[in-house]
Amino acid sequence: MSWLIGGSTCAGSGLATVEITLVDARGAVDAGSAACQVGNYVFRTVPEGQYRIEVDGFPADDAIATYSGLVEPVVVRANFPNAAPAVALTQNPGGIDAIWSFDNGQLCSFNGVDTVELTLWNPQTGVQVAALDYPCDVSKVPTGPAGAAPNPIPEYPAKGALIEEVYAGTYTLWARGKGTSSAAALVWAEATVVVKQARVEEVMLKLQSCAEKPNNSLCGI
Repeated sequence: MSWLIGGSTCAGSGLATVEITLVDARGAVDAGSAACQVGNYVFRTVPEGQYRIEVDGFPADDAIATYSGLVEPVVVRANFPNAAPAVALTQNPGGIDAIWSFDNGQLCSFNGVDTVELTLWNPQTGVQVAALDYPCDVSKVPTGPAGAAPNPIPEYPAKGALIEEVYAGTYTLWARGKGTSSAAALVWAEATVVVKQARVEEVMLKLQSCAEKPNNSLCGI
């Protein structure tokens, strides 16, 4: 079996090694590793059956896979030259753990804020990546496993609101706090966030009163 990285190379993608796992219906049955630039790997003495091949790519001295891919089904027959399709490795996304507090040191209820609206933008393309509403009280924000396969981020104990499936790059994060009686924002915050592959970036947001900056674009409806 072999692997490839669309439009790039191992060196260009920062990959030093790959781990290859052969999986059947019961789980992993064999595994191995190779230098990424080798480009292929051979599983020997594989029993007849149907399998899935999973490939994870790792930078040097890093235990977190930044690229992953799989191919299935791979059917193995006895006394036959079996070859699997090439596994296409794609970048594993990261995430953002947004944690907010108020610049006056008070709580959500004191500031009249029930909901915090988070908007994530890619400033290079002008594309909105995510727009999500969360309860202002961080303790009420749902947390749990970060993403689904093939996202390799392990279960992450989020401290705030977890924005998942964010690819590596530089983003602008907006926060707008609203109350139940008005559609307009009562507080706001803005941050620049650099996201790395397969990692969660923790961002601290300090919510400021819109009354102090009424012309701020984030304080409108």
